Amino acid sequence: MKTSNRGKFTFRLLNVLACLFFAIVARKSPAQEFDIGFIGLHGGVYEQLVTYATRLQLKLKYFDDAEMDDGSAQLGNVKVLFLQHTRAEDRDAYKTLFENAKKRNPQLVVIAFQPSTADLFQSLGLSNVLTPDTKASKYYGNVTSNLNRLLLYTGATYLGKDWPVEPPEESETSGLYHPDAPNR
Repeated sequence: MKTSNRGKFTFRLLNVLACLFFAIVARKSPAQEFDIGFIGLHGGVYEQLVTYATRLQLKLKYFDDAEMDDGSAQLGNVKVLFLQHTRAEDRDAYKTLFENAKKRNPQLVVIAFQPSTADLFQSLGLSNVLTPDTKASKYYGNVTSNLNRLLLYTGATYLGKDWPVEPPEESETSGLYHPDAPNR
C-alpha cells in the first residue's frame, strides 16, 4: 500500500507533537510527591513514624541536615511539613528553600513544633509560610502512641482523610523522649 507524502508528514508531525507534549509534562511533574515531610527529628522518631505511616498508607519524607545545608531539599514535594528544630546557621538556606517551596506548592502547610522556629522565620520575613497549629505540637515529644495520633490528626486536618482524631495522650513522666525507651 502506498502512503502519500501528506500522510507521512501528518504522521511525523503528530509524533513530534506527542514527544514535545510528554517532555513538557515530565518536566513540570514533581519527581516524587509525599504526604508529610519532617525536618530536625532525632532519636529514632522518624523510623517510628514510618511504621505508623505504612499502616495508614501515607508517604513520608525526612529532609536531613545535608539536604538543608546544601539547598537541595525539595520541600515543595510534600503537602504538610513539620519542623522539629531549625538551625540558625542555616538561615540563608532556609529563606531560599522555603520561598521556593511555597512557589512550587502554594498549598504547602508548614508547622513548627518549637516557638524558636517561628521567631527565626519572622526574622527571615517568612512568617506567612508557617501555619499556626498549637494542637499538632501537643502530639509530638513524649509518648510513642502520640506519633500515630499525629499522623491521624494530620491526615484528617490537612490531607482530607476521614480518620478519627484522638486527643494527645498525656504523659506523667518528665525528661527527654526516645522511642526505644521501655514502657512507651
